[in-house]
Amino acid sequence: MSYSTLCKAKGIRLSLTWFRARKCWKKKVRGKVVYLKHPNSAKGYTDALTEFATWKDKHERPADADGQRDILQRMLTWYELHGEPDGEEGAKTELETALASVAESYRPFPIETPNRVLTNHDIKYNYPALVDDAPFPIIRKELDQPIKWKERFRTPSRPTRRSIDYYITLFLEGKLAQVKGGKRKAGTYGDLSERFKWFRKFTESMTLDDLNESLLTRWYNHVIQESGSGYRQRNLFRACTMLAKWCFEEGYSDRLPRNITKRWEFLEHVENGERIDQLAGKLFTKEDFDMMLTKLPPQGRACVLLGLNCGFTAADCAALKKSQVNLTEGRIVYSRIKTVRVKHAPVVNYRLWACTVEALRATESKSDTLWFLTKQGQPLKTSTVVDGRHKLWSVLSRQWQRWVDQEKVPKGKPHKFLRKTGATTMGDSIHRPWRALYLGDVPDDIAGKFYDLKSGKVIPELDKAIEYVGLQFGLK
Repeated sequence: MSYSTLCKAKGIRLSLTWFRARKCWKKKVRGKVVYLKHPNSAKGYTDALTEFATWKDKHERPADADGQRDILQRMLTWYELHGEPDGEEGAKTELETALASVAESYRPFPIETPNRVLTNHDIKYNYPALVDDAPFPIIRKELDQPIKWKERFRTPSRPTRRSIDYYITLFLEGKLAQVKGGKRKAGTYGDLSERFKWFRKFTESMTLDDLNESLLTRWYNHVIQESGSGYRQRNLFRACTMLAKWCFEEGYSDRLPRNITKRWEFLEHVENGERIDQLAGKLFTKEDFDMMLTKLPPQGRACVLLGLNCGFTAADCAALKKSQVNLTEGRIVYSRIKTVRVKHAPVVNYRLWACTVEALRATESKSDTLWFLTKQGQPLKTSTVVDGRHKLWSVLSRQWQRWVDQEKVPKGKPHKFLRKTGATTMGDSIHRPWRALYLGDVPDDIAGKFYDLKSGKVIPELDKAIEYVGLQFGLK
């Protein structure tokens, strides 16, 4: 009687099967049949088991050089995408800790099919820390449910349990990457972070499924009751619509709220039901310039004159480079820092008044690049992102408030209104067509973008317009 027949008669279950057709032992391993050429005897069976163990070590546990995916990592990825269902709270944290703690003792194994799940043998071999110490009860519980995880891996589905806060973080990470890559300014990231701070608080316990028409309406009703200008209320509300569009475009959400294109009203010019004139009394007068140019220090006078002469903001003054200034010819060739991301933004050739040239000559810094520096040799404005937080330091803005307190500049008239004063004065004259170029605005027509190129050229009509503005305030 053969050995296999004898064992069958005695009820002994063998790990290998005798294959009569080929007169050898065989074993099926994950769809592949291994044939072992040994006789049907006790010694032959023992030799076949030894050969099979050798084959298994050779073929079933290769190095993870091909980056074969690990089951626990796939489970972690699933939780990151879908969140933690009820009863599985804390699983993501346990997985992260477990993967870190068993990294050194990990022995990789291949995953031949996408539906493969860990067996107890795999766990003991590959993750001894999970078995020996048993410090991760949630993971062990989930690993004991292979059918559930097989279905989770097999069936892709839209993430519905992730909190809105999670997607806000992803959105801001993308903006931060643009800042680090030089595609966006740090201030843009800072503004978005500040707006989303309020939206995070409002949606603290909400998930992506809650980002619907009802949420937009409730967020709008909440925002318009907040103090602040209509401009600020609009920006706060846009945090919601911006995130909804981004989630839809990235595939995290299947649909957009239908009321996202609704005309949401934010009235900046209305206060307590009455129209207000926001510019009334804020434009600078000739008397204001006489006072400022008399009382301000040299650098302050230069920045004031640049604000009117070239339409500069405080940021433009801080960014002005020596390569852009030609005091011999009395000109500045400059493109606004605000339009640095716009391809067709004009580079304007400004004619400087004699008083502006004199003020610039008196304030030239020792820097190789920037025209203005502080007494400590630092830029007038720094804008950076450190540890995910935007840090802004504007010397001119802070100093302007001190000058207001010292009555060296008129109260209620910020530096940016110098630009508005120049544009308004030019717009009220025959030089109105050159107002847009004076402001450095980006053309909005095809001719202005592609054909009518004024970039860096001396334009006599613009020089006349700038001279006209100077004459209205007694500046030459």
